[in-house]
Amino acid sequence: NYDSDCLLKSHKIVKNNNTHVNFERMKFKIKIEKARINLDNLFGGDPILGPASNEVLNANNDLLLDEIKPALEDSLSDLFTSIANKITGIFTYDELFPNN
Repeated sequence: NYDSDCLLKSHKIVKNNNTHVNFERMKFKIKIEKARINLDNLFGGDPILGPASNEVLNANNDLLLDEIKPALEDSLSDLFTSIANKITGIFTYDELFPNN
């Protein structure tokens, strides 16, 4: 179960005498309530250490999530901002917002 909040600000830029929309880096926060992790082939497939490691990770998943959450938020922020700018870079401002 997860939830996210994002804030995406934009401004107009001029490229090739056309006005386009460009987004600043997205502010992205994710909330993950519970996660279940199952890693395969740990310790060369050891039948005792592999399942035991998964148990430890799942028993302490809040600690693991706290560690990876900042990197996950940064990566998703960069990815979504890049996708948004690729989409808006194709179209002019007037094509995206014809009545403005």
